[in-house]
Amino acid sequence: MVETNRRSFSRHTKTVATAVAAIAALLSVLTVVSGVGLMKAGTDKWGCVIGGGLFDTHEVKELVAPGQRGATRLFDSMVEIPASARYYDISANPDIRDFGGEPKATPASGRIFVVPEVQVGFKINENACDLWATYLKRRGTSHFDDGQTGGWAKFLADKMRKSIDKAIVPVFQDQDWSDLYYNPSEDASGQLWRQLETRISKNLSDELMRTLGAEYFCGTSYKYDGKADSKFTCPDLVVSIQKVLPENMNLITNKETIKDNQEAAMVIESAKVKAIAQADADKEVAINAAENREQKAIAEGRANRAEAVAAEARAQNDMAPCLAVKATGTECALLMAVLRGVALPQVLNSNATPTVTIK
Repeated sequence: MVETNRRSFSRHTKTVATAVAAIAALLSVLTVVSGVGLMKAGTDKWGCVIGGGLFDTHEVKELVAPGQRGATRLFDSMVEIPASARYYDISANPDIRDFGGEPKATPASGRIFVVPEVQVGFKINENACDLWATYLKRRGTSHFDDGQTGGWAKFLADKMRKSIDKAIVPVFQDQDWSDLYYNPSEDASGQLWRQLETRISKNLSDELMRTLGAEYFCGTSYKYDGKADSKFTCPDLVVSIQKVLPENMNLITNKETIKDNQEAAMVIESAKVKAIAQADADKEVAINAAENREQKAIAEGRANRAEAVAAEARAQNDMAPCLAVKATGTECALLMAVLRGVALPQVLNSNATPTVTIK
């Protein structure tokens, strides 16, 4: 009886082993037969072919470039990762923010905290499949537009958001809160925000590299060169400052009040300056007028003196004949009358009785 049971068990064991071997052989055949399958990645997606066969490790087997086809076997699958530009918004406006969430306060100079709202533009580069295998697979990430609760959102909150916050701190901490709020323009290098964005972008790219251990994210200008060899140019992520508010909003009210008072004082000062300038101008006009009158009086005095000198010269010229005949005893008046053509009584004989002939 025992021997019979042993024989029965032995036959059963052989049958099971044979069946398992047959199934394995069949799967192997099916895998080989179906090995020419092609799976296409989306035009704006990286495709990561995941081995799903009986003897596969369910790891990434191949990277498929956007819009291209990759060789797959039976039971293989493809995870698609965005290859186009993505934007991560940190905003107080719920209609704008998606994965980014609400802004957080960060220190500015003078121990005053500000609340920046920023947008970060990026592309996932050709290391996309390594990113999925290293960080996203264990989070169950298979969708990249899953709101703020899925694996992708949790990854961004843990890695991207923390890196952004760290990148901002050293840039903002030496800036005056009012400059961050008003965003003044500089003479040569443009608005203040543009300068700060460049520094934050560099900090963010470096921080992500330290946090993740590899370059997975580049700026929106990144371009795939057709070779998945991890040798590529990776521009910095693009940080855009949207708004910066002081955590204490009373600072704005106080600043505006001071600004209004300063502007009013400037108006008063400007009026004073104008009044002084007008008074100076009037004084200058008066001085010029007085100088003109003085110059005119001097000129008139000179003219009068010249006329008097000329009159005296004419008188002396008229008296010249008198002076010439004065020695003869002739009366000057009579001589002048003769010279002027006045008729005079004639004396015919000085010894005779005077006879006057009237003409």
